[in-house]
Amino acid sequence: MFTRTTFGKWIALTKESIKIFRNNGVPMFITELPDYFFDQKGSESNSLKAFNVLTNIRNKLSHPEFTLTNKIIEDFCSDTEKLLETILSELGFLMNYPFLYVDHISVRYRKWLNPSFHHTFSEVIGNSSEFNAYNKILS
Repeated sequence: MFTRTTFGKWIALTKESIKIFRNNGVPMFITELPDYFFDQKGSESNSLKAFNVLTNIRNKLSHPEFTLTNKIIEDFCSDTEKLLETILSELGFLMNYPFLYVDHISVRYRKWLNPSFHHTFSEVIGNSSEFNAYNKILS
């Protein structure tokens, strides 16, 4: 299924994952994610509709028989800017979650003792561009 990653494949995987969580009554870690893809009635959200229109534009542009003109390029730029604004503004909920990057893991394993793992994390929260680093020792 994932011989080549595309937005379409990731969106399909995410939509199906949301359905599995919902059908089993399991809350998702990112609780806002289902609403990003589906409205209250279970139909496609504005974000998902924007993704679909962007995919259609991309498909038109990649068709070998499609001829570009300055007018078409201007229209596509104008349309895609609005679509991207919809997609990104609706992703604002991601700023509520920390972005954690594991920079390094070292393992200490002494004879007759369980190993310990020293993690170096870098974390950013909200719209800050500053990563705060810290260390943790985990079993």
